[in-house]
Amino acid sequence: MLKSRIVGMNPCNVDKIFREIKQFGYHARQAGGICSVEMACWDLAGKAWGVPCWQGSSGQEGDVYVADCFGKIIDGTLIGDNLGNAIYSRSKTGVIFDAGLRDLEGLEEIEGFNAYVRGWDPSYLQETTLMGINVPVRIGNATVLPGDVVLAKREGAIFIPPHLLEEVVITAEFIMLRDTFGHQRLREGKYTPGQIDGSRSPEIKQDFLDWTNT
Repeated sequence: MLKSRIVGMNPCNVDKIFREIKQFGYHARQAGGICSVEMACWDLAGKAWGVPCWQGSSGQEGDVYVADCFGKIIDGTLIGDNLGNAIYSRSKTGVIFDAGLRDLEGLEEIEGFNAYVRGWDPSYLQETTLMGINVPVRIGNATVLPGDVVLAKREGAIFIPPHLLEEVVITAEFIMLRDTFGHQRLREGKYTPGQIDGSRSPEIKQDFLDWTNT
């Protein structure tokens, strides 16, 4: 029954194949061989990209799982607590996923797991197909390449090309010192916010140099 419907189709187009055969297993993907066919297609898709599909949930310690699903929240929930545990067991970091996640309570139980996503929804993933592994993706306004360094904080995430990392870190450390100095002087009432935020006078610059040497 299934064979006649999928022979000749591209196994990498998993979503198209699933939509063709899901009528025989309803939407839960549980009846007959629907689940088996889908998992076999995912495996073939991974091999076509030169990486077993399960490695999409692995990597090595320090890696960050970054994926683009075009901001899809409902039915874009690729990651739940099963995949979340698999990712964290190897990376010890978390995910940046431009779409939705599910199983919020289960993911919250993974100590140290971080997730930057568009939203949360109890739906399952559908009408989505794998387009590539370790390829450039678009996250918000940023183009992300494999190997980029991720800096993620509560208000968002940025991606730093490796060849710029040292320059970014040195510059950021200097800015942090300037900000720490400015905050201290504002609390002391020595300068106004306009003097700190604007072009600093020679006197303030000298005060900053003296401050860094104390």
